[in-house]
Amino acid sequence: MATLTPINIISASLDAATVANLNLQANTLADIGKTILGSETLTDAFIKGICTKVAMTNITSKIYKNPFARFKSNDTTKGNFGQIEEIYVNPAPDRLTNTSGSDLLKQVNPKGAVAYHALNRKSTLKVSFGEFELRNAFNSDNAFMAFYNNIVNSLYSGDSIAEYSLVKRLLALTWDKNYEVTTSGTLKASSLCNDVKIYNDDTPETIAKAFVNASRSMTFPSTKYAMYNIGKETDSDKVTTWTDTSDLVFILPNSLQTELDFEILAKAFNLSFVDFSKQTILLDGFDAKKYQTSSGTKDCACLGFVMDRNVLKLIDAKYKPMLFTNPENDSKTLFLHHWQYAYLSQFCNIASVTLYDTARP
Repeated sequence: MATLTPINIISASLDAATVANLNLQANTLADIGKTILGSETLTDAFIKGICTKVAMTNITSKIYKNPFARFKSNDTTKGNFGQIEEIYVNPAPDRLTNTSGSDLLKQVNPKGAVAYHALNRKSTLKVSFGEFELRNAFNSDNAFMAFYNNIVNSLYSGDSIAEYSLVKRLLALTWDKNYEVTTSGTLKASSLCNDVKIYNDDTPETIAKAFVNASRSMTFPSTKYAMYNIGKETDSDKVTTWTDTSDLVFILPNSLQTELDFEILAKAFNLSFVDFSKQTILLDGFDAKKYQTSSGTKDCACLGFVMDRNVLKLIDAKYKPMLFTNPENDSKTLFLHHWQYAYLSQFCNIASVTLYDTARP
């Protein structure tokens, strides 16, 4: 889309023949408004175009540039919004060369694993405006852009906040399951992902090393970091995973940025600070968990996650605008239905980092 100006937005909202008749370049915005609002047919066409075509194009482009864009996809064939089947096939094992040829016709089936994920977000967002707001929009360029931006920013901000909350809740639940508290107030081992333990007397350098060591370990083939392997008793039941350095993502609370020297972390991965920042997503933090010990009540808090960029999946199952006219007050409401599958892959590397309010044992 061209630069967003009132004329460009109006032009994109209406069909070519109507745009030609309006003579947009020769007329003032006020005159264009009188022509559009003087015809019920033109008014309806303009409102439908600016809401469901121009504004939604702008909203969609913004959504796919937000911090979670790297995890997003609209590639789903689940027209009935059923479960997504996640399949993983282990690397073929190395076998000794058999010069006798006795295993030549022996069939070796690939070792696979499967997990299922259900639709878990059904959001409906809406923004309304009446005849007064619509007529006022044509008073000046600033008024028109304020009208347009109100539509875009209201839906975009609402949708982004809902998606942010969903992702944060998904990560928080994963960490919460690692640190469930029993009825007696003590911690219960209930791990969902590998965890790196940090203590309150550890230095920032020690914390940085913990992130570096965990992420470097993920670059080697291992059964340690896939969530699917938690609780599996034998190696034969586990999957082998690894992560390229370029696919590592750090999800950290914003407060940690003042504790750690991100430039040191970047150097540890032979990355520039700019490139490392692109692999880092900052959140506003996670709630601490209180538990009982022999020496009293203690806290443990999530310091973030190190993970493969393919762990977090955000798949758009439905992304549909709908325009509704309320005949009682002659107002318009633009609805945005956004349904998603949001889940953590069972077959990619992830580790949480937890701070204990106690000295290192």
